[in-house]
Amino acid sequence: MSTKTTLLENLIEKFGFDAAAFIPSPNMSWLTGQTKILMERPTTLLYRPGKKAALIIAGFEVDAAPAMDIPVEVFPFSDNPAEWGEAFRKAGEYLGLAGKKIAVEPIHFRFLEYQFLQNAIPGCQISGAQP
Repeated sequence: MSTKTTLLENLIEKFGFDAAAFIPSPNMSWLTGQTKILMERPTTLLYRPGKKAALIIAGFEVDAAPAMDIPVEVFPFSDNPAEWGEAFRKAGEYLGLAGKKIAVEPIHFRFLEYQFLQNAIPGCQISGAQP
């Protein structure tokens, strides 16, 4: 386990969350060591302590996953927006996030990804993570 994931896990526990979700932002870059550009596609990293992170990403970007600083399980989606929710559902199931409290960055997290999480993961509670 890296120093970054240890710090993240401590913060998740300290503030009473079960997991954290990131979209391309400075914090996602810090955690993964990669700079992703925020675009119309909902690239999202879900992190739950004790599990490999789930990376929801466009299929054409899958080759970037092995270069990340943390291990990730990849959940690719196609260019068809009607199918994007399925990648979120599979990632949520993989991490066991149904009914769990998920922290998001209140300044960076978009409504688009919020809706995908809310619709794909039954009973999850999404809340801004602020100390």
